[in-house]
This record gives sequence, C-alpha cells and structure tokens, in this order.
Amino acid sequence: MGKKFSIIIPVHNQFELLDQCLKSIIKNTYQDYEIILSDSNSNRKLSEYYTHLDFTSKIENLKIVEDHEKPGFSRAINNGMQAASDNSDYYIWLNSDTVVTKNWLNGVCDQDLCSPISNNATYQSIIPIDQKDLHHIEGFLKENTFEPIKVDFLNGFCYIINNEVFKKVGYLNEEHFPNYGSEDDYSLRAKLKGFQAWILPNSFVYHIGNQSYQSTPGSNLRKIDSTFLTRYPKDWFDSLITIHTVQTRNLRHGIIDNFVKYMKGLYNA
Repeated sequence: MGKKFSIIIPVHNQFELLDQCLKSIIKNTYQDYEIILSDSNSNRKLSEYYTHLDFTSKIENLKIVEDHEKPGFSRAINNGMQAASDNSDYYIWLNSDTVVTKNWLNGVCDQDLCSPISNNATYQSIIPIDQKDLHHIEGFLKENTFEPIKVDFLNGFCYIINNEVFKKVGYLNEEHFPNYGSEDDYSLRAKLKGFQAWILPNSFVYHIGNQSYQSTPGSNLRKIDSTFLTRYPKDWFDSLITIHTVQTRNLRHGIIDNFVKYMKGLYNA
C-alpha cells in the first residue's frame, strides 16, 4: 500500500502565490494526500476566497484552518498539524510560495526527516533557475540519479517528517521561534531523539522566498541565535553547522557539474 501524505501549507496573505502552489501539487502529486491550509490572520477569509475557485474541487481532501490571532509560521504549522489525519505516514510543511515539480515525493521512503533541493533554500539552494525553466530540472532529474545525503539541518520551505518523528518530537516551538529558526530547532530536537535527517537530491521544489511571512529583522535574528545557545551547547552546535556546510557544498558541486553538462548537451544537440 502506498504512503499517505498530509501537506500543511501555512498561509498569510499572498493568495495568488498559494494558487500556483496548489495547482502544482494537483499536477505533480500521484500519491495519496490531503492538504491543510492553515491561515494565520490574513487580510481576507481564506475559506471564502477558495469557495469561488474551480480547481480546488480537484483536491479530494482539503481542509482549511483559520486563526485570526497573531500571525506566525510556527503557530500556523502547529494548527495545521492538529487538523491533519492521525494515520498519515508523512507530514509535509510546505511554504505557500513554492512550486513542486514532477516526482517531488518519489524519493520519500522510510526517512525520518527529509527535504528536497531547491533554487532558494539556504544550504539546499543547489540549482539556481527561473520558474519558467523548471522543465529543464524535471528532464535533468529524470536522466540523473543522486544518493540522499545525511545532514543535521533541513530548511523549512519544504520540511517532511514521518509519523513516528511527530509522535516523539511533537510540535514546533512557537514560543521561542515564532517565524524563523523553528525548523533548525526541530532538526536538533529530532537528532537528540535519535532520528536522522536527509536531503533528497532527486526531488526539486521551486521556492520564491520571503513572501508568505516577512523576513525576520536582524535584531530578532540575534535574539534567535542567543536562544539556540541557551538550548544547545555552543561547541556542539557550531560543529554541526561546520559539518553541514561541507556536506551540502559537496552535494551542490556534484549536482551543478552534472546539470551544466546536461544543459550544454541540450543546446548542442
């Protein structure tokens, strides 16, 4: 029997971007899935907006959660997780400013935590590409296969956990990390519980970035950094960052070299 996925999408305005995200899911997802739209204090009611869209009828299992209090990424994810099915095999936290490509979930198989590569996802920013050229990525990944790599951190733009991880680790820490840093905190909490995170190089999700929630001001980033140091030993945390940087840099170079060869082959054909 195939895996079941619960896709939780935090929403704060930017409904037009959410439209294209949902359309890409409908087009490129072949597994059993449900979608939970978790709205946090948008300027208009999400439920009313989506009542008038024809394409949402193609989503067999669509849930809408609305929170009219303080907006926040972590709070929206947690609200969505509460509405998700208990029997899902995997839970996906997917930003609303993303576009998924063909076979984006095919590489998800028995990993504890995992995340795809992207054009704009910090350490997982492997292939810089425009949205109009995503068909080249799909063709490249169809012809090339890369092994998943073990890492200690995953970017929150598309963060995938299995049911067991959620049972043992729980929800995001919205008190200390309302918008930024919650995925890194979650990765470390999962690591301390014995779970392993993976990057999936054969899965690509396009990410616009800084659209659904405002970027965290520098002063708050410094506060977040200090919060990490009160929660985790500095030497341990710094060593994980160093190792993670090397791991993802090696992955990036390997994929980019092959992608350049692939593109040259297309234009020289």
